[in-house]
Amino acid sequence: QLVDDFLSSHSLTRKDVAHWVFHPGGQKILSTLTAEFCDIPAKARFTAAVLEELGNLSSSTVIFSLQRLMQSNALRKGDKVVMLAVGPGVCIEQLLLEAL
Repeated sequence: QLVDDFLSSHSLTRKDVAHWVFHPGGQKILSTLTAEFCDIPAKARFTAAVLEELGNLSSSTVIFSLQRLMQSNALRKGDKVVMLAVGPGVCIEQLLLEAL
């Protein structure tokens, strides 16, 4: 609900998000986040690639995932990107980005 409320405050829904960049924490967490938030699992493919190639780099994994996305040719002008990290004590950090 927190993510939906966050998106709603920007007049968006999950379907408006072109790419999701997660701090995965591990394969099980990434699978859960992808299933919960991505209508198309490929929307989280850069996080999956970083986790597979580099492993869990703690919270910095989200930055490596964003870097991969930015270096790809997948971003289009106006694409909405949500960065999402879940931390100790079940805190959540969210950031909405738009490709220029």
